[in-house]
Amino acid sequence: MVNKIFNNGLIVGLTSVLLTVIFSVLVVFGFFESQIKNDLKEETKSIAVALNNGVDVSFYKNQKARITLIDSKGNVLFDNQTKTLSTDNHLERPEIKEAIQNGEGQVIRRSSTMDSTTYYYALLLENSNILRVSMNTNSITLMFTKTIYLIAVIALFVIILSLVLAYKLSKKIVKPIEEITENLDDIKDSPYEELKPFTDKIKAQVEAEKKLSQMKRQFTANVSHELKTPLTSISGYAELLEGGMVKSEDVSKIGRIIHKESQRLIGLTHDIIQLSQLEEYDYKPILDAVDLNKITESCVETLEGKAEKKNVKIHYEGETAKIKGTKSLVEELAYNIIENAIKYNVDNGEVFVTVKDLEDYSVLIVKDTGIGIPQKYQERVFERFFRVDKSRSKETGGTGLGLAIVKHTVDYLGGSLTLKSDLNVGTTITVKLLKQ
Repeated sequence: MVNKIFNNGLIVGLTSVLLTVIFSVLVVFGFFESQIKNDLKEETKSIAVALNNGVDVSFYKNQKARITLIDSKGNVLFDNQTKTLSTDNHLERPEIKEAIQNGEGQVIRRSSTMDSTTYYYALLLENSNILRVSMNTNSITLMFTKTIYLIAVIALFVIILSLVLAYKLSKKIVKPIEEITENLDDIKDSPYEELKPFTDKIKAQVEAEKKLSQMKRQFTANVSHELKTPLTSISGYAELLEGGMVKSEDVSKIGRIIHKESQRLIGLTHDIIQLSQLEEYDYKPILDAVDLNKITESCVETLEGKAEKKNVKIHYEGETAKIKGTKSLVEELAYNIIENAIKYNVDNGEVFVTVKDLEDYSVLIVKDTGIGIPQKYQERVFERFFRVDKSRSKETGGTGLGLAIVKHTVDYLGGSLTLKSDLNVGTTITVKLLKQ
């Protein structure tokens, strides 16, 4: 990661330096060119003033710039850089023609043979002669080259500085991230505001993993305990039967106990499998339109026998309510809630089951007149193997997984679940499910 940040930082730095150098070169070159033109123009005007005042042009024979004096017919009268005057007529030269017409003229000519550019500036004198001063780019190039050397040195220094800073900044930026990844169990607040969502998410994931690990350990311990009790009972009574230590009149009684414990084991195994499937990410049954009313009514009919044994009366009221789900999941959901309302009811109690089809969702409401749940336990009743009264749960044959399955099923179907309970008054569970 350090190398990646370093390389990216270096690329940005070098690109910035390169662009700065190019821009600086263009700006400096433009500045020199503009300055040469201005200097050439000022020098020409200064010489013209002197010539108009009677100074002989030969006075300027040692000037660095090339000075040429041309008469009105285009003949060269003076040239400080040539011993033999040119016989070419200069009347058609652009700068000369412009000077004759407008009083001044300027032009830039490039020589492909000499690979150079010359700047010309011409002025019309009072005696109708034309003064032309020119300068070759060699002098500009000389000054420009000196400046380029300075820019190159500065650029090299900036590049070296960029390398050092990029490396140090990369280490500094990555250090807090490395500290986070090295110590996931104790993540401190991020020094960068931009990394706060990242660290918060890691913290949440670590906490979730810890909680999940703790739940798995607790689940394993609870499963072991729940399985051990009926298995011990079955094994003990089977051993008595095998050893002939049971009276003939007690065989039937022991058989009922073994059958009861076996049924408890089957129920527990079924609930564990059901809960595991709901928690598995790969478990994805195809959701279709099912009638919550029809499924719930069927569950009520199935549980009427159990309700009669408990001396509990079930009241059902429902209407057609198409929801998104599967028959097995919705059946398990409704069955567990209604069965719980029967199990933890009082003698001569009642259970009211209602299915409503509302505008945005469908609702299953199960209300009982049972023993109720203390306020401090209401948030925990949907945990696996949690029992408010363990001794009573053993009597009713509960596995402690029914409401956990309900909660996971509701979450899986994208619904919501609420519980309201008053001690010794009763409990109401409301499930909202998405409509198809």
